[in-house]
Amino acid sequence: MLHVGGIEVGAISRNDQAIDLAELMSVGVDPLHCATIALKSALISVRRSN
Repeated sequence: MLHVGGIEVGAISRNDQAIDLAELMSVGVDPLHCATIALKSALISVRRSN
C-alpha cells in the first residue's frame, strides 16, 4: 500500500477483478475500516484476425 496525502493507494500487476472482500483483504485492505473504496477495473478485448 502506498500512502499519498492521507489516502492509501494499492496496485496489483495481475489482471484480476475484485469480486469479494477476501481479495481486498489479501492485499492489505480492511474493507470494514474504510469509509470509501474505489476500484478501477480493466476491460480486456481480444481482437480476432480473419
